[in-house]
Amino acid sequence: MQPFHLRGRGSYIEVAGTRYRRHEMKEVLSVTDPSESYRESASVFLVPEPDNPHDAHAISVRVGSTCIGYIPADELETWWPIVARFVASGYIPQVDCNLRWSPAYLDHIDEGGFAGADLYLPEPEQVFALNDAPAESSLLPDGGSAQVVKEEDHFDVLFNYVPRSGEGRLYLEFRLGARTLKNGQERTIVYVYLDGEHVGELSSVTGQKFEAALRHAEDMGKRVVVWGTIKGSALSASLTFKAAKSDELPDEWVRDLPSAPILIPDSGVRLEALPRAYKPSWLDLHPAPPKPQSPAAKSAAKSGGCAVLIGAGLGLAGAAAALGSSIIHFA
Repeated sequence: MQPFHLRGRGSYIEVAGTRYRRHEMKEVLSVTDPSESYRESASVFLVPEPDNPHDAHAISVRVGSTCIGYIPADELETWWPIVARFVASGYIPQVDCNLRWSPAYLDHIDEGGFAGADLYLPEPEQVFALNDAPAESSLLPDGGSAQVVKEEDHFDVLFNYVPRSGEGRLYLEFRLGARTLKNGQERTIVYVYLDGEHVGELSSVTGQKFEAALRHAEDMGKRVVVWGTIKGSALSASLTFKAAKSDELPDEWVRDLPSAPILIPDSGVRLEALPRAYKPSWLDLHPAPPKPQSPAAKSAAKSGGCAVLIGAGLGLAGAAAALGSSIIHFA
């Protein structure tokens, strides 16, 4: 499966179940001294667990292959269809997360500390694009934010894409072109297209920073798209985008020119279509040994055993009358 980083306007939520994954959190944070505080930011994967024995719609939060907790139950109605659609399409959603470890007040409490994590989730309408990426296109990795210029000249096209909320994500395509200046010289221009329609361009300074990437993709028979944002109303609209510039591109992108995600239709995903992914916690696999019983507890257990024998001979009511309140242990 191919990772796909979800971005866009959103907020942080608390990861559920980290208290049961303290051992895993200590490993992820490399906690060597539980009496010290640790904090770290990481990209985490959202993995659905259709085979989870507690909830078939659970979504685990993982650093690499290590499960550190779960998306809270009250978020599952919103996020299960989103995550399941990505996974069924061959992509693992990835988001940012802040991990932390803080010492306990007493050494013997909670393995000496408390684990926690804050997960960044974009607003649901920010996750999917309003349009499909063009065929044979490669998606530039995320980078700095920039503005598309002269988009006001193309509002007749943009008007059809402005969502009711006033803001949405979409794929914008960059194409190299040229413009003849008044002195007769030609200047390279990066034009911006939306579903094949010209909707603006990049300033000369900004465009130069993407030229090398566009020429490389063109030589390889690929188009280049970026994640864009449209904001507007019935009167006006603007376009911005976030993309890595030519000198910021990782070698993997230059070599592979990864495609923009192609997702299955948004018509629901069957549980059986998703891979099994549940991972028991370290505590599940290494349960604590039973604590030694005190003499009083042993005596109570012995009395309880007698109650069972008496109950078998006299019936439950007779045993209760014989032993009084000790029969409560069987309620």
